[in-house]
Amino acid sequence: MSVTEEQRVAGKALATKRRELRLALDDLKHATQALADPRDAIRDRPTRWLVGGLVAGFLLGWRS
Repeated sequence: MSVTEEQRVAGKALATKRRELRLALDDLKHATQALADPRDAIRDRPTRWLVGGLVAGFLLGWRS
């Protein structure tokens, strides 16, 4: 293989790894956003969140 052929092969491998890294980072970004966003948890269990909010409001209001 000549130097230019090796450079071409290395460039293709680098481009592939960059694509894979970009996809992995996108997956990580979506996973962390899902964990940080409480909307899904609230949609799944609205009653628990409502009761928890009422209890927290009662305790905070009662102390004042």
